[in-house]
Amino acid sequence: MADVFVSYTRTDAVAAKVIADALSAHGLIVFYDANIPTGDVWDERIEHEAKSAKAIAVLWSKTSRTREWVRNEARVGKDKGILFPARLDDCEVPIEFTHIQTANLIGMPTVAVTAFCDGIRKKLNDAQAGTAPSQNLRNEQLSPPWSNQLEEELARTRGAHCKFNTSKLHPELVAASEAARRAELSAIGARYHALHCYDRAETSAKKARAGDTKDGIIQLHDGDLFEGDNPGGRGLFLKMTGFGIRTTSADGPHRGDRYVGQFLNGRASGAGVYAYGRNANNRNTLRYEGEFALDKKSGVGFYFWRNGDRYAGTFADDVVSGPGVHLFADGRRQEGYALDWFADGHGIEWAADGTVLRAGIWSRNRMIKPLTTT
Repeated sequence: MADVFVSYTRTDAVAAKVIADALSAHGLIVFYDANIPTGDVWDERIEHEAKSAKAIAVLWSKTSRTREWVRNEARVGKDKGILFPARLDDCEVPIEFTHIQTANLIGMPTVAVTAFCDGIRKKLNDAQAGTAPSQNLRNEQLSPPWSNQLEEELARTRGAHCKFNTSKLHPELVAASEAARRAELSAIGARYHALHCYDRAETSAKKARAGDTKDGIIQLHDGDLFEGDNPGGRGLFLKMTGFGIRTTSADGPHRGDRYVGQFLNGRASGAGVYAYGRNANNRNTLRYEGEFALDKKSGVGFYFWRNGDRYAGTFADDVVSGPGVHLFADGRRQEGYALDWFADGHGIEWAADGTVLRAGIWSRNRMIKPLTTT
């Protein structure tokens, strides 16, 4: 049985795969018809998966809204109260589904896709009575001092946006800058929620050490140590769900690393802080504060280097990927898109005083095509 059934039409297959992959990266089991093994009876398998799924994500487009089978699959989700609709273009949502809030995924921006997947994951986690707390705490009230610091950081960042003026840039660069700045603001929110989760995880670990949580301290096979919540699930990793701390083995290749935050089935999933030790696998990284899925950085967050550089933006599959902002220790600022840690796509590099140093299209940290200002 799948967690999420993705309903779409063939003309939207590329978008469907992106969303299916993103949902999988968030730790969810996904079914969409590209997964049907050869030999299965197509319509029977589709009906079974749609009726047994915990959530149905329907992708509305000008084509899919005209397909009866897409509407039928959406009705299953609506009738069960598990429908998560999204628009891929400027189509009209069928009238019987207009009362359900529909996500805007036009253009498939990374931040919007991540938010859509986070929303589904949160609903599914909240539906599991007696298991983990919500894996996405963005709507939860922050505890002091994080709430005040979040507002101060957001205000400072919006002020910096005025200093780095995009009014004379090429329109394509303006769009890239806006996407990067939205990701930066989202990363700031995720950072402070991660710090909030850090506090809650420390509290859970203290309870485990005091013996207040049954089996709250678990020595793992690789020598790592978990301290925190234990909802009593079957199996070793199902017990590691909620808030807690995982400290790496002193004898392992990642010695000195420490994750403090949310867990789901033994893996960092939700929000938290990963502090990197000095070891063979790490020389320059200090820590990451933000969102995780299946032990990987996924969503938005802040990444800190030991030399004072910082990155605020989107991550996918444990690497910088998508829109974001690189803040250099010397005051330079780079806004735009990245792929696998490298500046890749439209981007702008600013000097500390707000003047543009380089602006154009980048590939693996090299600008390959300058774009003139207006």
